[in-house]
Amino acid sequence: EAAAAAAAAEAVAEDASSSASRPRTPQGEVPSAPTTEEQQMDSVLSRVCSYLPGLADLLRTLVRHRRLLALPLGTVRPAGPSAREILGLVTALVRSGRHKALMALLEADVVPWCV
Repeated sequence: EAAAAAAAAEAVAEDASSSASRPRTPQGEVPSAPTTEEQQMDSVLSRVCSYLPGLADLLRTLVRHRRLLALPLGTVRPAGPSAREILGLVTALVRSGRHKALMALLEADVVPWCV
């Protein structure tokens, strides 16, 4: 019985240490370990998409507060480095062609601010 109790305690400790080392979602939950590559890709995509509403807010703020830049051909509003990073992420999500990514982009209303 002592050996069985020690084995059970070791299994609980091992499970606790493995869940502590796994990344947490923005809501603080520890995601369960996906079993297939497709499930892993879906899990990562879900986590990335969970940040889109906040990134859309940031992009709106950046676009509204851009300064004008006078050029010989006219005046433009240049995009800063943060806006370019968000645009790069949006481009990657669109190119993925994944339904979940496209729906998340529409729901976050990020696309109109990229134009």
